[in-house]
Amino acid sequence: MNIAILYIKMYADIAKFVGASSEWVENWLAPVERSYQRPQPNPFQIHEIARNIIYHLDQLAESDYWSAVIACMNSSKELNQAIDKYRGTNPALTDELYKKCYDLADKKSEAFAYQIEIEKILLHGGFAHKKEEKDRILYHIQMLADGLDPDEIPTSIEDADPIDWQSDYWGDEDPDTDYWGYEPDNI
Repeated sequence: MNIAILYIKMYADIAKFVGASSEWVENWLAPVERSYQRPQPNPFQIHEIARNIIYHLDQLAESDYWSAVIACMNSSKELNQAIDKYRGTNPALTDELYKKCYDLADKKSEAFAYQIEIEKILLHGGFAHKKEEKDRILYHIQMLADGLDPDEIPTSIEDADPIDWQSDYWGDEDPDTDYWGYEPDNI
């Protein structure tokens, strides 16, 4: 099937959208028919327009996620202060703050899932061109699949909590001996 015919079918309803006659739309699409006879740039730039829209949606989703993170952190601080203040008294005083904190945590998770859906569109639609961008999207998809949250994962080794037990993992055990303390035979 001729690609120009596909474009005409795809944009048949655009006359209603633009408020123009269908003849005008056909004349508007006429350069497309000629463009497949010799290579010319796409006059509609649909791919570029879609890429700009998706990138803008991705930025909005990311800013929505980080605003949810900040709101969740503030709510958590408020909850901790209330727990310290009302310790040993009626627990009903903090129930509303618990509910608010959990609702904001759910909102944060939903915002991250929405961001991942947009990033999947970026990846599968061919809008992500750089390897670093593709790797970041795949990393976020894997984080969501594993139930992780990017806010809770340190970005560098300096930000991570020190792990005291890691330096002496084996303790008094020697990994080169078997259960009874004998060296394995080197055959």
